[in-house]
Amino acid sequence: MALVTGTNGADILEGTSGNDTIFGLAGNDLIRASLGVDSVDGGDGVDTLDLSQAFILSLPIGDSFFGRDLIFTSDSVRDGLNGFSTRLSGIETINVIERSGNRIDIDTGNSRYNFNIELGNGTHQVVGQTDAANETVTIYFTNTTDRIFATFDSGSVSARDRGNIDVFQFGTSQLPSPSVATKAVESIVVQSLDTARGLVFDSLIANDTATSLTIFASDYTDLITGGSERTTIWIRGSASDSDLYRGGLGADTFAIRDVSKIGLNGKITDFENVDTIALGSPGAGAVSPTFIGTNRFSGAAGQVRYQFRDSTTIIEADSNGDGIADQLLTIADGRFELTETSLGQIQGKFLSAGINTITGTSGADRLTGTADPDIINGLAGNDTIDGGSGDDTIDGGTGADTMLGGPGNDVFYVNEESGVQNGRRTGDQVDGGDGYDTVISYVDITVGDANVEAIRAASGTAPINIQAIANQLAVGNDGDNRLSTYAFNDYITLQGGRGNDTYIVYQTTASIVENPGEGTDTFLVSTNYTSFDYTLPSGVEIELLSTATNSASSTTGLTGNAYSQVIVGDYGNNRLAGGGVTSGGGDVLIGLRGNDTYIVDATKLFIIENADEGNDVAIVTAAASNFVLNEKTSVETLQAASGTDAINITGNPDAQVIIGNEGANILSGAGGGDTLIGLGGNDTYQVRSMGDQVVEANGGGVDTVFATVSYSLGANEIEVLSTVVNAATDRIDLIGNYATQLVIGNDGNNILNGGSGGVDTLIGLFGDDTYAVGDARVTIVENAGQGTDAVVASVSYQLRTGVSVETLAAQNRDGTEALVLTGNEVAQFVVGNDGADTLDGRGGADTLIGGGGADVFAFTTAAASGNADTIFDFQAGIDRIGLATDVFAAVTDGGIQAGEFVAGTAAQDGDDRLVYDQTTGRLFYDADGNGAGAAVLLAQLTAGTALTAASFVAVAPVADLAA
Repeated sequence: MALVTGTNGADILEGTSGNDTIFGLAGNDLIRASLGVDSVDGGDGVDTLDLSQAFILSLPIGDSFFGRDLIFTSDSVRDGLNGFSTRLSGIETINVIERSGNRIDIDTGNSRYNFNIELGNGTHQVVGQTDAANETVTIYFTNTTDRIFATFDSGSVSARDRGNIDVFQFGTSQLPSPSVATKAVESIVVQSLDTARGLVFDSLIANDTATSLTIFASDYTDLITGGSERTTIWIRGSASDSDLYRGGLGADTFAIRDVSKIGLNGKITDFENVDTIALGSPGAGAVSPTFIGTNRFSGAAGQVRYQFRDSTTIIEADSNGDGIADQLLTIADGRFELTETSLGQIQGKFLSAGINTITGTSGADRLTGTADPDIINGLAGNDTIDGGSGDDTIDGGTGADTMLGGPGNDVFYVNEESGVQNGRRTGDQVDGGDGYDTVISYVDITVGDANVEAIRAASGTAPINIQAIANQLAVGNDGDNRLSTYAFNDYITLQGGRGNDTYIVYQTTASIVENPGEGTDTFLVSTNYTSFDYTLPSGVEIELLSTATNSASSTTGLTGNAYSQVIVGDYGNNRLAGGGVTSGGGDVLIGLRGNDTYIVDATKLFIIENADEGNDVAIVTAAASNFVLNEKTSVETLQAASGTDAINITGNPDAQVIIGNEGANILSGAGGGDTLIGLGGNDTYQVRSMGDQVVEANGGGVDTVFATVSYSLGANEIEVLSTVVNAATDRIDLIGNYATQLVIGNDGNNILNGGSGGVDTLIGLFGDDTYAVGDARVTIVENAGQGTDAVVASVSYQLRTGVSVETLAAQNRDGTEALVLTGNEVAQFVVGNDGADTLDGRGGADTLIGGGGADVFAFTTAAASGNADTIFDFQAGIDRIGLATDVFAAVTDGGIQAGEFVAGTAAQDGDDRLVYDQTTGRLFYDADGNGAGAAVLLAQLTAGTALTAASFVAVAPVADLAA
């Protein structure tokens, strides 16, 4: 007994003949168990248990084990040879070698193991069960000449042949032990390994029911038959091989990976329309295949083409690029038209099992076909060919040939340019007759009413121009084709291929097929005969959609699709729409001259319109809900699509009219002197030029103007006028209008003016702001510590409580209006004009400046410490000091009497209420005269100013104005 322990690396661990305990630990370990009752733990990593040493079946086998040599279960290996009973854990793969023709039973249980089994000579039975499809059993065969049976319930089975498999059966009921359950596996892979003989594999004889069967041909002669479901056979051969490939039932694939390894004598014996020839990606050193249809080799290595020979289809390949076929593969089941439906995937259309071949000479021949399908080759000369009835293939060769199809679905090969030139027919002439007829052209071609249903450019990359005149299908090749319709024709389909194709249409009934990734293509709408609107179909990837003649003056409308396009109009009044791009970078619309209309249906849309090219409009849809017009584009009007969608539009530095809809729009100028029209909804305007005009009708929602420059509202009902960035410090002055607005400055020094009317609210924020007030109902919001601020009023005005404004002044100092200016609890400068003003500082140590006129300096709050005002320009005999009757009742009751005023520094008797020191200009109020109460400083006048009792007047009480 031994304890064997690995490391955290990739170890090779060997057991002994005793009862061993083996720990693999981490790493991808290989563990070789031997005889004895072992315990194996692979640990972390992808570990392999190799039973090759213990189970090379050369040991004596007891009767109890006959026909059942190994049984693997999900938890352990049990009933092994000679009492072997190894406990397993942490093992992913088990290798087994069996060389004596015994039976191996496998039950992997709950997806525990993958098995590699190598079999020797003899008749073998491998019977198993895998509970999940992701488990794999790989069976290797060495020098096997007899029958091999393999049955599994599920999972994947790979067969690797080191010899010559005569019969390989999966899922068959023909096992010697019929009691074993037989179900289909999911996939089978068969491949011949190192051997000097080819692969002989007949899956149909084996009664295979696998979902997927893959067979790899060898370098030698192979005889291969696929399964009853889909089979993939990888073609491989040489000049000396005579390979036979039969796909079996189902839709099969015959795959070619290396053009230089196809061989010369290989045959596919059961090709059907549902089968596929696949040109796969080559491996290292292999020659990559390229399908060119029936075209001639052009000297590029790897080209694969096909042609008909008698009643077979020959696939030819030029592996070295010398223009000569050096690899051949025959489809022996008849003639198939092979078409590359997608890159590397070639489908066949069965034409006929037997076809007559008629060949002309180099002269001017007259050739006539039979009632059966014919292949007629005119070769050189101006030939006349009549195919007769049947599905004929007619190739006039060189020269100006006349080809008649007659009844049947005919194919014509055109080698001379055909059409009408200078009033006479030239080149090859075709009349398809009855049936569905096809012209395959190597040259430019115009096919009129010639009983031809399809026109195809010959395969390859040579550019070919096709004009379809009647109701036809026109198909290009991989070159840069020009495909066009003709005026006023009915339904024509144009299909371009992989090159950079150009399509020209004259009517809306033309349809187009252009798949994504097939070149940079152009679609031209001709207005030579009439103007019409055209919309690209969905799924068609066209890069340029344009009018055919840009200098024309049509009313053509062009609409793209979900791919990115450049869309170009002409000199007329065009309507251009992107089509709602969802793939690519975005559309580019170019209107050229004329009064164009652009439909903006995606945010990533670029408009090119030069100045003086008409009066243009861009209509922005909800799909482009935040659209910014690109710079250097002269579009005069931007307009939201009608409705209530919230569509936001921004202009460019040029002047635009920007119009919203009935929804909540954001309309933004870009500094060009724009006109912004909101219509209904709660709109937002962004003003970037003093020349911008906002147009908003009464009742059109709750609207806001944000300005980046000083701005004055016009005659519009706007509810909010504000700076864009309130934290900015740029000086921006804002002026409202007759309506009620909320006007908001920023942290700079703003002038805020509510306008000529309305109950406005002015908010200055930080900075030394100036508020212009034209209505006594205006509310000012200015917090303490937000700068040194001023209110200039053109009407009588009282500051509300809590408003931190340092100056309250008449707006026009030279005016003569009689203003009443009333402060609040904050110390202010209160400044009048040349009229008869009433200036009232209210609370705080205010400074009152009257100006010209007979002013009243009012005191309407109780005299107290810190509440004495300064009067700068009191005019004796003209100005008066007003005392409120509520707080100065002791002196105002019964009128202010002469005995209540005393000049000096203190009251002389009980009636002295007003004490004035003319020397210092200090005015005191003594509520009880020479009583016990102390006199309180009421005002400070200029020293020497003369006052008498007549200088005082009683005024009505004033209440605080709440914020």
